[in-house]
Amino acid sequence: MKLDLAPLIDAVARLQEGLTRYECDITDTQIRDGLILRLKFTYEVTHKML
Repeated sequence: MKLDLAPLIDAVARLQEGLTRYECDITDTQIRDGLILRLKFTYEVTHKML
């Protein structure tokens, strides 16, 4: 049996995209809020993988 890490890899990539956008303009609260949601989603995917 092989563990499929594709969802986790995709979630981390999306989190990195959000972080890159946020670093361009740290005053944009809408991007910050989206980044927080991506972090939560990535955490949940990670938890399910365990």
